This record gives sequence, structure tokens and C-alpha cells, in this order.
Amino acid sequence: MKYPFRSEEEFAGILKQYIRPAQPIDTPDLLQGRDQLLRELGRTLHSPGMHIFVYGERGVGKTSIALTAAKTFGKADPPYVGCDEKSTFTGIVTDICNELMGQKHLKNTRDLKGTAGFNIGVLKAEGSLSGNSVFQVPEHITSVNLAANVIIESVQKRGPGEHAVVIDEIDRIESDDVKSQFAELIKLLHDKRPPLRFVMCGIGKTLDEIIGSHLSASRPITAFELPHISFDARWKIITNAADRLSMVVPKEFLVRVSQISDGFPYYVHLIGENLFWQIYDHHTESNAASSNDFHEAISRAIARAEAPLREAYTFAIQKTKNSADYEEALWSTAHLTHFERQLKDIYERSYLPVMEYRKDRTPLPIEKFRTRLYSLCSPTHGSILIRKRNSWYAFKENVLRGYVRLIAERNKVPLGSDHF
Repeated sequence: MKYPFRSEEEFAGILKQYIRPAQPIDTPDLLQGRDQLLRELGRTLHSPGMHIFVYGERGVGKTSIALTAAKTFGKADPPYVGCDEKSTFTGIVTDICNELMGQKHLKNTRDLKGTAGFNIGVLKAEGSLSGNSVFQVPEHITSVNLAANVIIESVQKRGPGEHAVVIDEIDRIESDDVKSQFAELIKLLHDKRPPLRFVMCGIGKTLDEIIGSHLSASRPITAFELPHISFDARWKIITNAADRLSMVVPKEFLVRVSQISDGFPYYVHLIGENLFWQIYDHHTESNAASSNDFHEAISRAIARAEAPLREAYTFAIQKTKNSADYEEALWSTAHLTHFERQLKDIYERSYLPVMEYRKDRTPLPIEKFRTRLYSLCSPTHGSILIRKRNSWYAFKENVLRGYVRLIAERNKVPLGSDHF
């Protein structure tokens, strides 16, 4: 067999071009199933003064599409600013300015000798004997107007053309004051008309859920909800990499990966990466994935999944007794494609079929099964499920469903799809 790689290092180099479970994607050709949305984002960015907010569930690829849209618009790797629970207005503005100017935080001690300070606008510049200069943002951003001015000067220092800055995880900001100031900043920048766009991201089911009333009514912002990727897109992630590596992933495994992933690109990439390494280990004998390869890839994907997912699952099921009951209840809730399901539907269409694979286990009666689901909604089980109207249940975060499906698959309980 002829492969496009001659060593493990070359194989890894090709693989990481297509499969990236731990790193956002920033090129359109790797963003499967997002062509139409990328076109809409691009057209919106070209609208003068318009900024973008991409929102959706954790794991659907918000950062990837934001980086790709910003890079395509600005024709270069975009400045990136991440937020957290303790983010301040001054901190966010400073990060935006430093990213725009490509400012380094580590400085050569030789360049710090013989420096002299001078002011240009509101940015302070320090020049050194070596001829280099470092621009410094004011230590305290005392007004929204000052924030807008230092950002505009930073854009000017970056150079000609239009620029886009990605501001990620805005949902993590705890302070309402910070959100309010940031909203005012966007309005002010809109009025001052610098060649700058913000591409913002946040986890949430609605925009108001993320930032309340602070940005949702703002005229210069267009919001885009990011859905799960289609079945075709899930397949394409795997088949594109397989074609490039001259490897084969049979249709049955493409179907299983599509179903397990629940439309979250993260799981497709995670399973895919481990599956291709499994094939590589026997590529001199065969270039096709086997059943053993697939199940080993599932086990490795579980071991490498994000720690919060593993911890949430473990906390939910590992109790002094009835752990298997809770595990089977979670598998049943994640069985079909509907994200919200009623108790009777879960029990009859999912729990009883799941228990057919558990040869040494006896199904619970529906009332006892109800108590297990109800318990999984409580803090003692990490509230991994939430109970809605009239005994309807759903996962607290849908990205957890994919991890639950991985665990079920490892236990030889395939969680199917009610349509394909």
C-alpha cells in the first residue's frame, strides 16, 4: 500500500491538519457543514460598523467559526481575547489593545536600558536606545470614551485595512457592570467608525441568557446561534482525513461516530483522532479500521475527554448503591436524538431496549426508574439532568450526552438514532 507519509512524524503532521479535538479550527475548508453560516458572517462583517455575536452550546464549535470568520475578513490571524469570571473592563480593553498592536509581555532586558517615555495620544510609548518602542495602555481605563480612544489608536498602530478581534467566552464574565460598560464601548466605537469589528462568542441557548439586556438591543450587533453539525458534515470530517491519509473507515463506523457525537464536532474529532492512530499501528498490514480499532478508539476517547465531562459523569453515577441504575438511566436519556424527552417515552423507547443489552440486570419498574431520573436532577448527583414540565427531562448541558454515549458504546450498549 502506498501512503502519503513515510514516518510516524509525517503521519502526525497530516492528521493534525484535519483532526483537531483540542484546538479550534481557523480555515474554512476544515469547518464542515458551516459554509452558509460563514457566508452570512462574512457579509455581516463587511457591513460598516457591524459586529457579530456567535452563541450556542458548549462544544458546537463557536470559537472555530469565530476565528475562521475573523481570519477570512482580516486576511490574517486575528487578535484573540479570552474572558473569565474575574474579567474587568480595564483588563479586557488592555488585552484588546495589546493584541491589536502585537505587544509582547516578555521584554529583553537589553531593550529596557536607557528608555525614555513620551506620550502619543492616550497611549504611552517607551523608546529604547536600540530603537525599539513599546506602547503602553493606561493602567486605569477611567471611562468608556478613554477605552474607545485607546482601542482606536491601537488599530491605527496595527496598520491599514480593516481588522477583526475575537472576544471569546463572554458568558463567563460575572460582573453586570463590566457587561454594561462593554455594551457602551461597542456603541461608542460604532459612532466613531474605526476599521474594526468584534467577533464575540458565548455559551448559551439564547443571547439574553448570556448577557441579559446589555447587548441584545444594541443596533451594531448581529447575533448568530450556532447549531449542531449535520450528519453529512460529521462524516466529512472523518472521510476527508481518511482520503488524505489513504486510509479507510467503513460506513458502519461513520454511522456510529455520527450517532455518538450528537452533532458536536468535538466528539467527531476526538474519536477520529484515536481511530486513525489505531489504523496507523497496523497500516503495514491493513489500511482499514476494524471493529477492534473502533472500540479501542472509543476507550481512548473516553480517557482523553475533557476533565469536566468525566467528572460530571462520575459524580452523577458513583454512589454507595444503585450506581448501575443511575448509569443506565443516563444512557436511556441520551438514547435518541431528541434533547428533551418525557418520562414514559424514555422508559418505553429507550430504557427497556437498553436493558436488553444488560443480560445480568433486571429492568426497574417505571416508578422506581422515575426516582432514579429525579435523583439525577438533584445536587447530590451534580444535577446532570434537569426536570422540566410534566416529567420532561433533559441534560443540563447537551455536550454531556456525547460523553454518556461514549461510555455506553464502551459497555457494548449502542445508543441509536430515531432517524438518520
